[in-house]
Parts: sequence; structure tokens; C-alpha cells
Amino acid sequence: MKSTQGPRELGAQQYSDMPHACLDATSLDRTMQRVNKIDRDILIEEELYHSMLETLLVLNNKLGNLQGIEYKVMYKKDIEGKTQEQIAEELNYGVRHIRTIIAKIKRRG
Repeated sequence: MKSTQGPRELGAQQYSDMPHACLDATSLDRTMQRVNKIDRDILIEEELYHSMLETLLVLNNKLGNLQGIEYKVMYKKDIEGKTQEQIAEELNYGVRHIRTIIAKIKRRG
């Protein structure tokens, strides 16, 4: 069994014994390069986010005009990224019927 002892007396900290950073122009330049790269990366991510959000809004608008089997087919195609064969199998329809539904929706615009 481990014995426990009360708190030990703390001594004064000598700041001269503590590690300290040596900053020079080179390390500051590298730091600024990293900060600038992070800023660029954030800008790219923000642009990607806004592009994806815009695409999602367009898809939601298109899907909002559909109902029933048309909605299911287009949701699986555009949102889930499924192939016509996968959609047909999942919904228990023939591939030809799924192609017809997709073509009909595309003709309507």
C-alpha cells in the first residue's frame, strides 16, 4: 500500500532556471509564413463551404418540386450518389423504369 504524504513545502521559482525562447528574425519570419498559410487554407475552406452550401440549396430546391418515386429516385441519385442500377435494386424497379423516370425529370427541367 502506497503511503501518502501531505504537501511539500514549495520553494521560490528561479526564473533564470526556466527555459525561455530565443526569438530572432528567422523564427518570426517562419511563424508569419505559417500564419499566412493558415489564413490561405481558411479562405479556401470557406470558399469550399459556401460552394457546397449553394449546391445543397439548389438540390433541395429541385427535390422540393418532386414527390413519390420521382423524389426517391432523384434523392438516391443526387444526394446519395447511387447508380441507376443501385436505385433500381433498392426500390425494386427495373433499371429501364429508373432511366425513364430520370429522363422525364430532366426533360421537365
